[in-house]
Amino acid sequence: AEFALEKLVVLIKSARQHECASLALKLYPALDIPGASLKTIRHICRCYGYGQRLNAKDREYFSGLQHILSSIEVHKSKSVAYIRDKKNKAKTFFDFEHDPLQQRIELFKSISECKKGRQIRPILKKFGVNSNRYYELRARYTRYGVWGIIDLIQITKRGEKISPELELEIIEQRLMDPSLSAVKMIDKLDLKCSRSNVQKVYSKWRLSQIKEPVSLRGVISRSVPAKVANDSLQIKTSARLRFPNLIEDNNLKVNRCFSELVKCLSYKKVNINN
Repeated sequence: AEFALEKLVVLIKSARQHECASLALKLYPALDIPGASLKTIRHICRCYGYGQRLNAKDREYFSGLQHILSSIEVHKSKSVAYIRDKKNKAKTFFDFEHDPLQQRIELFKSISECKKGRQIRPILKKFGVNSNRYYELRARYTRYGVWGIIDLIQITKRGEKISPELELEIIEQRLMDPSLSAVKMIDKLDLKCSRSNVQKVYSKWRLSQIKEPVSLRGVISRSVPAKVANDSLQIKTSARLRFPNLIEDNNLKVNRCFSELVKCLSYKKVNINN
């Protein structure tokens, strides 16, 4: 549930950076994501660099940090194929063949001991590291420290051809109108993509299970009722407004007292009995 909420908040912020947490608070119960709160949503935004400054460098730094953390979790879940000898820890601690992270640490340790820049290439050749790969690792090392040189796991996204803006719009339209299938969604939004791309969004957020409309913008999306003409609802024009046009159109001759009465009716009320 926490990962689903995290994906939802990141999707909203990547599509609409200035969107506040209220949209996530409206979407999470409709998508059946439990455990969401305003404090948790703001914490996720800070972890991904979506702070008050909305700085692109902050988002780039924290997204790389999240990539490193997810890669560490994947490496921890893998089964270890080798076991270090507890009786002979001194000789089996640094295992370069099975621990690439330790190999890179020793690489940077050896390069730091070099006093001349020309001695770097022989060391890279000794460790079997390409020069382009070394400069990439060095940039990550200076930015994230020792955790920046671990093996990054390739991030795969389901339906990555769809932009975050379109994915969020599909979610909103489906929540407000559950009758929209993938084909109807394509027709309504005038999309040029295939039905499978829209269906991936439906399966990712389980939109097909939603049967009741959800109010996101104050009203529930329903068909506009047809207007029925009703003569009884028409407002009848009072005599006060009809007298001047009646006299002018019919070219009526009235006495001075009646003309004064019509003039008086134009700016104040006059009580007339039967």
